[in-house]
Amino acid sequence: MRKIVAVIFATITMLIGISGCSDKNNTPDKQTIYYNTDSEPVSLDPQIAADNSARLVVMNIFEGLTRLGENNEPVPGAAEKWSVNSDKTVYTFTLRKDLKWSDGERLYASDFIYGIRRALLPDTGSALAGDLFMIKNAEAVNSGKKTPDELGLELVDENTLKITLEHPDANILYELSQPESMPCCESFFKECKGQYGREGNMIRSNGAFTVGEYGWSHNEYIRLGRNENYIGEKKPVPSGVYITIGAEYESITDSISDGTLDCYELPGEEVEKAEKNNLTLTSFGDTVWGIAFNTKHEIYKNTDIRRALLSALDRTRLLSQLPKGSRAAAGIIPDSALLDGKSYRSTAGSLDLDYYSDTARTDLARAVKGAKLTDLTINMICPDDDSVQPTVNSIMEQWNGVSGKFVNKIPVPREKLSEYIKNGDYGVVIVPLKTTGNTPLDTLSLFRSTSDKNPSSLCDSVFDDMLKSIEQGAQKPDTTAYAEKYLCDTAVFYPLFIENRYYASSPDITGILFHPFGAEADFIYAKKTPGDKD
Repeated sequence: MRKIVAVIFATITMLIGISGCSDKNNTPDKQTIYYNTDSEPVSLDPQIAADNSARLVVMNIFEGLTRLGENNEPVPGAAEKWSVNSDKTVYTFTLRKDLKWSDGERLYASDFIYGIRRALLPDTGSALAGDLFMIKNAEAVNSGKKTPDELGLELVDENTLKITLEHPDANILYELSQPESMPCCESFFKECKGQYGREGNMIRSNGAFTVGEYGWSHNEYIRLGRNENYIGEKKPVPSGVYITIGAEYESITDSISDGTLDCYELPGEEVEKAEKNNLTLTSFGDTVWGIAFNTKHEIYKNTDIRRALLSALDRTRLLSQLPKGSRAAAGIIPDSALLDGKSYRSTAGSLDLDYYSDTARTDLARAVKGAKLTDLTINMICPDDDSVQPTVNSIMEQWNGVSGKFVNKIPVPREKLSEYIKNGDYGVVIVPLKTTGNTPLDTLSLFRSTSDKNPSSLCDSVFDDMLKSIEQGAQKPDTTAYAEKYLCDTAVFYPLFIENRYYASSPDITGILFHPFGAEADFIYAKKTPGDKD
């Protein structure tokens, strides 16, 4: 009921704007952008903001030393410039002059150091701390082996700081645009007494927008207002953003077309309808769907059984009916992943994923016998999406043929898949791989033994050592491709298809920056065509 009220409130607000605004007072700086987020943010504390709803808001109310530009490349943010030493391990950042927090208080270089330190402290419990491990001693600090003072962070003066890396890593500029790298005022944080980021008046931000004391009605809406104290290369354009929380829409296309929403993530099945309605579409191939085996399961801990099952799959037949808006995966790492600013996939090439063998039935029987199993009942958990069912059914048919048994299909809501994985309550699952980082290592790290998002419950010291080697020696195409191939060769995860994630926006709106890997939309330059009613 509260969600319905929130939608009605947003609609009334919009109608009031229609009846009471003239073209003159509907200039871009007077406009409100309407959006929705699926769930209530856990917290708007940047250092622990890992859920998509929180990241969406944090990326609009905070700004890192860098920010993401139109092509998702790092550009100057709170830092107006930076320099790098000859071996590319020391970055010196110079902040813009007279930076301020949303409440008008001065912001200093020390606030960025404190924010990054907080992200890496083990007591903070940041799920994204690992993304900063390229900083000198960061991993040791996060594990409690070294003190925060030993981090590669140095305050030069109130407007300048240095960041020293363990090894050259160009991705540091991207990571400094992400929530875990946002500034944090130490005195304000301590004044909040454990409530930092929990309420609108418990947030001191520095981005294009601000929440304020009355902008967050939990589980209903978050209203962002333009931060008049923001100092950036350009001033924010719209007056604010109205974000409903968890509102349900019968059709996203219709809701954007009738003005209830200005933009939103679009289901793949609505792409054609959105195109017919002349909506503006932006897409990212950042999600890889595949077959994940539970490597701790009595049956699937056996590598030979996993390999035999995959060798029963005719890939051409398997992927003959892909979901709309998707394409066959070339590997575990998605097409959007970047390595040194370039497409990893175009550099590393495609993996050979055609494992089909005429001896699959015999190989499977031999593996089952060798594992001394008396039963090979296959229970496959999959999303209940109609678009995925043709692929799921093809897997079932082909496995029925080699196992001599009927595969049990267990459809569940897509959002429930992660619960089965987290609880280890599965044997085989059709699951999407999603990360909040844009590098190959971000995807590979999902399979780390300590990862709570490990889709295969993999605990493999050999693979962990590969990740450690990549981290210590900087990410390179050959070492990264070797680790990716290892997961495929050991039949831990079998890539099926890449799902395009779509954002749709009204054709009357320009300037919204959509970014992959984190469900973020940046509204700083968003504006509606002059004369369109808000």
